[in-house]
Amino acid sequence: MAGSGIPKTSLSESKDVKDSLAGDGMSLLGEEQCLSKMTVISGRQCTLLTKDSAGNSFTVIHSNGIHDVALDYCACETAEPSAVQLLRRFWYPSTGIFPQTAATILVLKRYQLLAFEAKTSSYEFYNSIARLTDNTGLLKHKDRYHEFMRMYRQWCILSMAKRAGRGHDENGIKATSEGQCALLCPACPQPEKNLPSDWKDAHPAKKWLYSLFLAIDANFRLTRWHVSSEERDPSLTDGWAFFVKHHCRLLDR
Repeated sequence: MAGSGIPKTSLSESKDVKDSLAGDGMSLLGEEQCLSKMTVISGRQCTLLTKDSAGNSFTVIHSNGIHDVALDYCACETAEPSAVQLLRRFWYPSTGIFPQTAATILVLKRYQLLAFEAKTSSYEFYNSIARLTDNTGLLKHKDRYHEFMRMYRQWCILSMAKRAGRGHDENGIKATSEGQCALLCPACPQPEKNLPSDWKDAHPAKKWLYSLFLAIDANFRLTRWHVSSEERDPSLTDGWAFFVKHHCRLLDR
């Protein structure tokens, strides 16, 4: 973005990109982000940038607001794809091909905690961030709600796969089998796991301690089961966790 007159903030390999977004103000508005990297030999920052940069149209969703920034990607011979360059800076891209929007990992983690602990809806969370950017309604920002939800859902799936150790499989994440990411209930009795070896010989008055109690309730939201389809809204897990295929076939009956 030479000659644009926009101040540039260079992000080196040693500096976490979250620091450049810290603070309560909107310091990134109008600034240019440079995703160049440090060379191993000289330790200097690469100056070969892409000519097809996102310019002023790149949107970053952070916990302190929604920022419009100018963005340049590294274009050296060993440069990684644009989406990977964003991930290296803790920005989650909205798409893997020439992304125009990204959300910081920090804002994704923050929404997950608020969703679990405070039952905050995604719509309310996104609007609160938009109001942090401008609470007067005078500035018109691009609506990136759908992009934010797509990034959040993908990040949740990747986090689940990471916690299940799927990143260490030599066949990749696609080799995940049904139910492999599901958590085993620590409270339910599991022979050879959390039951004594003589649990079968327990006194009749204590057998209830080793019994499995199952409570089944109706899922009223299944009325929206046929609203979408696998073609329009494909599953990202395909039975990796709790909705495994052989259980889904029971619903079809």
